[in-house]
Amino acid sequence: MKNQNTITANQSSVKKAMVKKLSLVITSATLLLTSSAIFSRPALADRSTCVGNVAREAYRQAKGRRNVMVFNLNQRYSHRLVGDDFRRATCGGVPFGVWTFRSGTFTNRGDGGYINWTFMGNFRRTGHQGGTVVFSPIK
Repeated sequence: MKNQNTITANQSSVKKAMVKKLSLVITSATLLLTSSAIFSRPALADRSTCVGNVAREAYRQAKGRRNVMVFNLNQRYSHRLVGDDFRRATCGGVPFGVWTFRSGTFTNRGDGGYINWTFMGNFRRTGHQGGTVVFSPIK
């Protein structure tokens, strides 16, 4: 009987050790996932700020007389812009197109977050979730 109690006690110790290790693995994985999510947010916020700054600077250079679109070139899009001038910019290592133009239509066929696009001028949004922007001439 004494040997049986020893075996049961050993099994109990092994189970406790396994639960403790499993708990440690789960805690470590949760910490890793949480910290990566936390540390990626500032990078996205910085990219969003950069995109906004690029748009404001293009609008300032156009003296507020032309519409501006800044768009992540890694996303899908289509456009029909009249009198456009195209340049490139980089925000957070991501390539962006910078269009200044008189009028036209621009459709975002990718992610619509402000880390991927922004625009200024005389416009109205249409289409699914406002993914199409129709620009009129600035008077």
